[in-house]
Amino acid sequence: MQHQAVVATGRFNVAPESWRNAYSNGTGPVGRSFAGERPQSGRSRRNIFLPLLAGLLLLTCYAALLQRVHVVRLIPGTAGIFRAAGMPVNIFQAEFQNIRANLSTRDGEAQLVVEGQIRNTRAMTNSLRDVQLSLLGLNGVVVYSWVAKLPQKSLKAGETLSFKTSLASPPAGNHNVALTFVR
Repeated sequence: MQHQAVVATGRFNVAPESWRNAYSNGTGPVGRSFAGERPQSGRSRRNIFLPLLAGLLLLTCYAALLQRVHVVRLIPGTAGIFRAAGMPVNIFQAEFQNIRANLSTRDGEAQLVVEGQIRNTRAMTNSLRDVQLSLLGLNGVVVYSWVAKLPQKSLKAGETLSFKTSLASPPAGNHNVALTFVR
């Protein structure tokens, strides 16, 4: 048995004439307009999604700027980004002031005396950590380091604490003194 393909050409009317007339003016059977409508696609959702995403990103950046101390505590690498943007972050919210380092002799022995003040920059009471002092060589490498215990462990807003520490028989040579809070 041999099969033949049938090819139809021309215009075919599948719907009755009354249906074709009902839709010819661009309205459907209940008066709803189909003219200019597109099938629902992902474009309308994307048109809403992109502005919402951009707004959320801006809000996140704004919150990160306001809470940058917390951001740097969680992600220490972001400190460099804030510093580069002109907004350095002090995670301890306390700063060293009036630091003086003097080399003196006591009972015939050389002694390095470091003194200064710590000021609370926080708007409320701040707990303090001990101070780590480091002697840096001319190349910036730490030659010697020690920890000084503070006489007080907290400061009220804007309050200042004086401290003084000494190192007997410091290493010979020219050194810079670097101070930081113990982490």
